[in-house]
Amino acid sequence: MQYLQKNSNRFYLTGIVLFAIAFVYWPIIFSASGDIRIVDAFNTDEVDFLISLLNAYNNGTFEIGHYEYGLLYYNVGLIFFNIVGVFTPITEQVGVVIMRFLSCLFLVGTAVVLRQFAKKHMESAKELVFVLVLFSSATLINYGTMLHPDVAQVFFVALSLFYIADYVKLPSVKSIVLSSLFAGFAFSTKYVGVALLPILWFFFFFKRPIFFKQQSAKTSSILLIPLSVFAAFLANPEFYASYLTPNNEISSSILTTISGVRVIAIVLFFFGLSTFFYQKYIVRIENIKWGAIVSMASSGIFVLAFSAGSAQGIRGFNFLNGIVAVASVHKDGHWFRDETGLWGWLEIIIQPHVVTLVWSSIALIGILVILYQLIRSDKKQVNLILAIPFLWILVFCFVIVFRVKSHFAHYLIPILPFCFIYAAFGLSLFIDKVNNRWLKQYLNIRYSGVIVLGVLLIFSSWKAVEYSNNRVAKFENSPELKAGIWLSENVNKKVFISSDKYTYIPKNENLGFRHYWGLSNEIIRNDNPDYLIINYHTFQWFLKASDVETYLHGREIFLERNTLYHKLLEDKYEQFKLVADFGAVKVFEKK
Repeated sequence: MQYLQKNSNRFYLTGIVLFAIAFVYWPIIFSASGDIRIVDAFNTDEVDFLISLLNAYNNGTFEIGHYEYGLLYYNVGLIFFNIVGVFTPITEQVGVVIMRFLSCLFLVGTAVVLRQFAKKHMESAKELVFVLVLFSSATLINYGTMLHPDVAQVFFVALSLFYIADYVKLPSVKSIVLSSLFAGFAFSTKYVGVALLPILWFFFFFKRPIFFKQQSAKTSSILLIPLSVFAAFLANPEFYASYLTPNNEISSSILTTISGVRVIAIVLFFFGLSTFFYQKYIVRIENIKWGAIVSMASSGIFVLAFSAGSAQGIRGFNFLNGIVAVASVHKDGHWFRDETGLWGWLEIIIQPHVVTLVWSSIALIGILVILYQLIRSDKKQVNLILAIPFLWILVFCFVIVFRVKSHFAHYLIPILPFCFIYAAFGLSLFIDKVNNRWLKQYLNIRYSGVIVLGVLLIFSSWKAVEYSNNRVAKFENSPELKAGIWLSENVNKKVFISSDKYTYIPKNENLGFRHYWGLSNEIIRNDNPDYLIINYHTFQWFLKASDVETYLHGREIFLERNTLYHKLLEDKYEQFKLVADFGAVKVFEKK
């Protein structure tokens, strides 16, 4: 009994995690995983990477062949493939389930890390954070059960911020190394992780370990001069230009940044050199020098971590062109020009499947309280630590507002768990206020907190289970699946199919096919298909003729698709007739 009491919190956390995996995550992980074509009917991103992973595994290599993201998540997946492959063949279904479950573990890990952050720095909010991250965002649950690196990245971001908080509390070499290491792993998972570096540098300039404070001005210069020379040597834009896509706006931005690093390194070189001419020890100057030394050392650890996690991307600097490719796709929008900017992102984050308006409002209150305390309170260090996740939110938002014009909810995943930190903090403040003002004489604050946590846990887990069940039911009753079954039952001769993306074509030797991000007359002429299949997920983008003004891939092709899809939907297309209608998915046969 004493053992149970001593470890009750551990049992509580384990119980919630097991419940989340068994009743929320696992049903989605296993759903729509039968084979690669079923996966492709619901998420093309998963298929792109699954094919590369299976090819690498079957060839006995780690060559993924994709560089749009860092490769750490996929390299870890390949390690799991090789371990599981000892016991069972790695089929398409086994591969996708392994990778989805890996994402699930990263989501659970993120919740645990943020709980530990809250336990250290905002004790009353720790369990609230844990529950909110696990259950309260359909977007997080969705990507925590998907073959995709988004949640893996946020796990490493959380670890980096956890250790930079340790650094602010008590500067040490250990916290420098670990915060930089996990920042490198975040960058090695998705490239936006590089946005952690300015945050780390800020705190390294802000404070320095006691060991460094005991060193002389000459010691700092002796370290700074060779480091700055080495940094200037590495920051040679002409060297990197030969590896980058030429005449590209993003490539130019990268080269400009590298040139800026070289200029800063040269300035630091002369800064270090000046100590030998001016012997007076000045604390402010020493803080800058040591901040620069630690920042450059941190950047070195960051690069080493990235290189270890994405070794394939380092070869030929493939990762640079990966950055260029991704940034180029989203600098104007995805398919359509999007100029909604910050307001567009705010509209997304308050949606019910992302953070919701309620939790966003509570999080905003929590942030404002912390910022107010940071300005007015004597406990500057404590409140600065509490502001660290908000600093990440600010830096990340600066990047996506000015560099990413495509507005999708999952692009906000790197900040969603940190929004829940402040939502939990705001809620705990509210509980304290209510208890102190009205309930103190009737109920202990500890019990009122437990009641709120219990209600939140029951409600959020119930909603999460409901979402999971709906996802599974939606797949089982999906028009994509019904259309695929219809094809297998009604087409018994060799045919060719031209279809929109997100269409299920069963594995059948009679069914040849190609998928497209929108059909056209040229595609139909070239393919000469026996069947056409259209899916609302794709053709919806071409139904409003007025949207042609914001379409990024050609006015003529948009108007052609607009006419084509309307004719198909009205069953007035000259060459094909509607033979099966499943609502969002429609099948047409050549006349």
